[in-house]
Amino acid sequence: MKPTPPFKKTAQLKKAPSKKPQKNSRLQTTQKAGKDEGLLLRTLLDLSPDAVLVIDPHDPVVAWPVVDCNLAACRMNSYSREELIGHSIDILDDSSPTDEARAIYLKGLRDAGSRTFETEHRRKDGTVFPVEVSTTIVKVNGRELVIGIDRDITERKHVEAELRRSKQNFERTVSTMEDIVYSVDAETREFSYLSPAFERLLGYSMEDIKQMGGRQAFLARVITGNKFAQQEDTFEHLLSESTDVPNWEEWWHCKDGTLICLEDRSMPVYEDRHLLGTQGILRDVTERKHAEAELLREKIFLETLNLKSPVAIVVLDNDQRIVSVNPAFEELYGFAKEDWKMPLNILRWS
Repeated sequence: MKPTPPFKKTAQLKKAPSKKPQKNSRLQTTQKAGKDEGLLLRTLLDLSPDAVLVIDPHDPVVAWPVVDCNLAACRMNSYSREELIGHSIDILDDSSPTDEARAIYLKGLRDAGSRTFETEHRRKDGTVFPVEVSTTIVKVNGRELVIGIDRDITERKHVEAELRRSKQNFERTVSTMEDIVYSVDAETREFSYLSPAFERLLGYSMEDIKQMGGRQAFLARVITGNKFAQQEDTFEHLLSESTDVPNWEEWWHCKDGTLICLEDRSMPVYEDRHLLGTQGILRDVTERKHAEAELLREKIFLETLNLKSPVAIVVLDNDQRIVSVNPAFEELYGFAKEDWKMPLNILRWS
């Protein structure tokens, strides 16, 4: 057997060390990828409009120090990143919890997984503003940290306050009205609002309506005749097409057993052609209906008297022309009905 040439051994020895640089290359690639991911994460955090703070709840020296934060946290609270890192989160809170309170909060956070609440933060210049805080727990290399995401809700609070003022003004106005103001939700078909006049006039509260089975069951019982069924048919049409809502006059059973007549004027409320509900006003027209009924009785009485009276009766207009006569008049003067519209002086001349 021929001995192996020395140069082949040399070649083999030269190949062996080449594996080490490949390992270092993979390590460098991994480290670079890690740095790139960290840079990407930092960029994403800094692009977030909400403040993000990472807190260490187990630091032995500082109570719940901030260990990292994004740019939004700095802008929102008027601190630099260097001023926040390493300082207790109490630098932002308007109050400083006790150690016991922190322990209870941390346990609750572990059990729930996350928590969202509203509180107030204090900026570097001392101004206090409302925030919505969402917190959760993460573990990094076995280290338990708390991540807090803070959202400045100053504008939302202003809008909510304005809505409350508008609602209070509205309720003050309708509370003095004798008419009933109401709203009906298209999805549930329930009253979403009833002004205080409803209970004053009918004696029923919102709780009474719920106990009677809701709006539809309630109205089917208290509105006389078949008017409520007709109203529901109109409501069904409103769901598919925009249409005019007629005015209704219905007799309602009050809680004390009396009857009251209400005029119902309502209008549909749409958003992007989708029916949200109806809003309307119920007006008490009981006295008017009684007056109309009394006038009708008097009219029937007078018409009956006019027909049966043996005395000739004639009704004239402003021009002294005959408007109507009774049978006794026709018999006395010999005029037929088609001859009524004539001046009165013709009768006097004859």
